[in-house]
Amino acid sequence: MNRFLPYFRPFQGLILFGLVLGPIGFTLAVNGQEDPAQKAKTATNGFTLPKLFSFAKEGEKKTTPFPGVEHIERTTNTPRQLTQHLIFLDPKTPNLRILSTRPEREGNHPPGTTKLETTRAFLERTKAHIAINANFFDNGTEAKKKGITRLLGLAMSEGNFVSPWSADNSQFMDAIHFSPQGDIRFLERPTDIGDGYATLPATDLYTAVTGHARLLRAGVIAVKPGADPNKDLNPRTAIGQHRDGRLVLFVVDGRRPGGSLGMATHEVAQFLRDRDVVDAIQLDGGGSTTLALGDGKGKGRVINKPSDFTERKVGNNLAFSFGKE
Repeated sequence: MNRFLPYFRPFQGLILFGLVLGPIGFTLAVNGQEDPAQKAKTATNGFTLPKLFSFAKEGEKKTTPFPGVEHIERTTNTPRQLTQHLIFLDPKTPNLRILSTRPEREGNHPPGTTKLETTRAFLERTKAHIAINANFFDNGTEAKKKGITRLLGLAMSEGNFVSPWSADNSQFMDAIHFSPQGDIRFLERPTDIGDGYATLPATDLYTAVTGHARLLRAGVIAVKPGADPNKDLNPRTAIGQHRDGRLVLFVVDGRRPGGSLGMATHEVAQFLRDRDVVDAIQLDGGGSTTLALGDGKGKGRVINKPSDFTERKVGNNLAFSFGKE
């Protein structure tokens, strides 16, 4: 028997775990009882994960990646295992540059056409410090094949017209706008969009991106659980304004068995309101959800965990550069 021991040593931890856990499960079954940890299950798209296997250490880690910028990484097991990231920054920071993806100029393309690019690649190319994915876009096979896409909703980048409102799609009706001075304004698509760049209220457009759902309006949740068209649990990206005037960027990871499981849209709205965010919109989510930080010199890193297990190329990114430090 001793000559077989070397073959069992690599598995002795698993064997011991089974010997310990097996009798526990057997005892519960015999007694006709259900382990409360097993009873409280976490549901998401296509699978359930017992809370018995939620090993995330709960808490918040706060850092200051750049002067005046606060980053909070939050992990929790309630109501399910989640990893969330919050960025707080002052949009009126001196020399702050706020920009998004520019339109594709090469070739004869319709308005709203951009090149597909990962959020990190955009951050590094523009030598920015913070970047997040923005507008929804056509992510079909043809777009991926050609490397270009069509944005859904209004988009502007430092005075450059990128994408008009989607006249034939009423889902993308809320945008966030930044003036050259860093003033934040939430815009809506008017009934008469005119040339495609009319807004409510009327605004001299500079930099703007559009979301799918208005989450908060003047501190009131704009989407209710019963009417939530995005009630499935998914990775989410949102942008908003705090009560004190700071800009808030939010991402939550999802679709990761053994990791963060995602949130519904109304949950994101509730979470942000509890953090004193007064106005917010939801941007593109799912596999697009990405938050990246850079050194301002062309090198960056993704700080969340995209659900595709790789970085997705998206149609529009929003970046923040603090100039010389």
